[in-house]
Amino acid sequence: MRKIGKVSKFIWFLTAPLLLSNVLFAQQVKISGKYFEIVFNRENGLYSVKHNKAPLLKNAYLEILTEDDVIKPVVNNAKKNKPVIKKFSDTLGRGKMLQVILDYSGMDATIQFKIYDSKDLMTINVGLLNSTGKDIPLQEIRPVVVDGTTFSNFIIDDKIEGTRLLTMGYSFVDSGELMFLDNQHFDYSSNSNIAFYAHEKSLGLTIGSLNFDQTETQIFLRNDPKKFENGKFPGYGLKVACSTNKDGFSLYRYKKRDGHSSMVTKDNWNVEVDYWLPDDSTERYNEYLLKVGANISSGPIAFIFDKDPNNTLEYWADYFHDFNNVKLNRNLPVGWSSWPDLYYNIDEGKMLKVCDFIVDKHLPDFGFSIIQIDDGFQERYGDWEGNLYFPHGMKWLAGEIKKRGLTPGIWLAPYAFSIDTDVALNHKDWLFHYNESDSARTIKYYLDIPIYCMDVSVPGSQHWLDSVYSRVSNDWGYEMFKLDFILHSVAEGNQFADRYMTKAEAYRTGLKIAKKALGEKGYLLECGIMTAAGATDGWRTNRDIEARWHELTMPHGTGESTPKHYYMNGKLFNTDADHLVVRDGWGLTIDQARVLATNIAMGGSQVLAGDEFYKLPEERLQIIKNVIPPYGVAGRSVDLFETNKPAINSLHIKRDFEDWWVISVNNWSDKAEIKDIDLVKAGLDKDQKYLAYEFWEQEFIGEVSNDLNLNLKPTSCKVIAFRKKPGRPQIIGTDRHILQGAVELENIAWDPEKKQISGKLLGGRDHIFNLIIYLPDGFEFAKAGIEGQEISPIKISQNLIRVPVDFGDKKSKEFLIKFNPLFE
Repeated sequence: MRKIGKVSKFIWFLTAPLLLSNVLFAQQVKISGKYFEIVFNRENGLYSVKHNKAPLLKNAYLEILTEDDVIKPVVNNAKKNKPVIKKFSDTLGRGKMLQVILDYSGMDATIQFKIYDSKDLMTINVGLLNSTGKDIPLQEIRPVVVDGTTFSNFIIDDKIEGTRLLTMGYSFVDSGELMFLDNQHFDYSSNSNIAFYAHEKSLGLTIGSLNFDQTETQIFLRNDPKKFENGKFPGYGLKVACSTNKDGFSLYRYKKRDGHSSMVTKDNWNVEVDYWLPDDSTERYNEYLLKVGANISSGPIAFIFDKDPNNTLEYWADYFHDFNNVKLNRNLPVGWSSWPDLYYNIDEGKMLKVCDFIVDKHLPDFGFSIIQIDDGFQERYGDWEGNLYFPHGMKWLAGEIKKRGLTPGIWLAPYAFSIDTDVALNHKDWLFHYNESDSARTIKYYLDIPIYCMDVSVPGSQHWLDSVYSRVSNDWGYEMFKLDFILHSVAEGNQFADRYMTKAEAYRTGLKIAKKALGEKGYLLECGIMTAAGATDGWRTNRDIEARWHELTMPHGTGESTPKHYYMNGKLFNTDADHLVVRDGWGLTIDQARVLATNIAMGGSQVLAGDEFYKLPEERLQIIKNVIPPYGVAGRSVDLFETNKPAINSLHIKRDFEDWWVISVNNWSDKAEIKDIDLVKAGLDKDQKYLAYEFWEQEFIGEVSNDLNLNLKPTSCKVIAFRKKPGRPQIIGTDRHILQGAVELENIAWDPEKKQISGKLLGGRDHIFNLIIYLPDGFEFAKAGIEGQEISPIKISQNLIRVPVDFGDKKSKEFLIKFNPLFE
């Protein structure tokens, strides 16, 4: 044997600790970038994450939940958990990726971490391959599990007070809640995403799923109350659960009634819904089966940081849109729906009477196009032919609507079946069942009417849906579908016949069938669960609206829900704040009707009015005209992290001729309020001087900068346009549209030599609208011409004039307004 010399011994003495260190620490692999550092320990399957060098997740791990057990990795399988580190480029950008394959009791779990070069973004994605040789009853993939208190206090110092948490609800009747972490509450949960924020010196964080194709994501936050000492905040346990068959029921119980068993649940409306079971039976929840050799993905779970908490939510929506290549029909519906005023009391005569009124009043000039027929036209649920009140049939009615230059839309409850329909009697295998029995599950719904629910996982159900959608769209001619009754049918499904289809897959399969039948030009509006994101054009964000103030202000009503979903509009789907109703109804005042109209307009999406127009006073009909067509962009909820009833929305209007800001301020109280508006927080430039003009009262507020104090009447609102002051005459408002130029002004130009403003105002036949012109000191009005006809303006004040534009028999008018300089 060769001897080791003195020099070699010295070198061994120096290098041995390093070599030993490499052996001991080779089990740890790391990637780091501008914002994140991720360390994965191959020896125990744990990973830790730092953000800006501060701990974020410590000793986190992946967990798999099956019907029988919670599975953790077999960490001694070194062959499978060799890491891969490489650079990547995807739809969200470039960066570094760490990927490890772990053995989970014979299942190959690929956990993938991505950090981005130019985004404060990390994603964690898990792919699961069943290589066990048998089907696995899979319930959840949990990409992030952090026990105890190791979810770091990354957004606050060492105290819990003031830390805000914004949750998201599962369905359209649950808008989530703004909560404050405290030492009295220790369990929080949210669907799809969750947002955190403490104070101006801290960072905001949104954690959210970027894909709903196969799983539905819930995020849980928990701490042990025993860990709190003197209000100190040691951190929370975090779990992100991607469910394959999420339990749609909240607190349920069994009871006996008339000799039968009944499972009673309180749905999201807090209404008891009975699911009737055969004698001596119980209903079990079947887990999804991961087939031998099949793959399933959790979808990327994103961690998004920014100084502005609103930005984290907006970025999440952007990333979701880009990752899924979401394509929405952005031809937003504007029109009328039969439900909020007529409810079931509809017939073809009433439909056409509304159509004729709309045409006679030239409402299509303002963007009106859709006539959406709602619940009450059908023979029964599941039989979508017209009933005796529609004797000419639904195809004939669609044709009559089109003859009037309008577009027909229709309401459908595609997964609900009355017990005497053909499907219920002859195709019970298409319906949800109890256990393995032949009994189809019955829901006692509206007026105690029993209905069955369709199981979308069954091929026969899919063919039936396709035939119905194709007939209604291609044969009858309806170009918009509104799909309803989702919450108590497919969304509550827990016994899918196809055990190899997840709930998300079944749900989205039904939407894809509808979208295919409608085609690219058709519009699909869905009232269901968040899982629809990216698979539908429009999605309801709140519960039904009625013509009373209580409906606006109640929890999860449109006043609360619309601003809480603002960042999703045009990205995940076009948001639907339900109907615009302005009639007196149950004492709805003019001011309150304006609040509802403002809320919908600042939401930036579709507008479906719900009153019988021919019964409305002109003052209330005018409110509807003032908010259509929609601008298409939602205003930012400025106080989203301050209150559960956001009241301030800010929208930056960008046109080719000018940009300006519109801010709406609501008073939800029945008492007068003084609100102090921080204009800089709302997005306006610091120390910039703006001219402020209020829309509803047509009031010039004056020159403002930085902040503004507003006096608001009880249950009222103000909508103010803020335009920079250029030192020359300018348009500062109109009384045509609530956004004061966003949709009704075109080709506005200032000629500095001729000292004149020219452009086009879009309005409607037989209507008169006004331009509001500001004249700075040093200018006076000279003359105004509307398509060659000289008109006289109305002087409002020393610096303000109103120029009326009579549209006569035209939809738009060109104008030219000249001024004289007083000093040159």
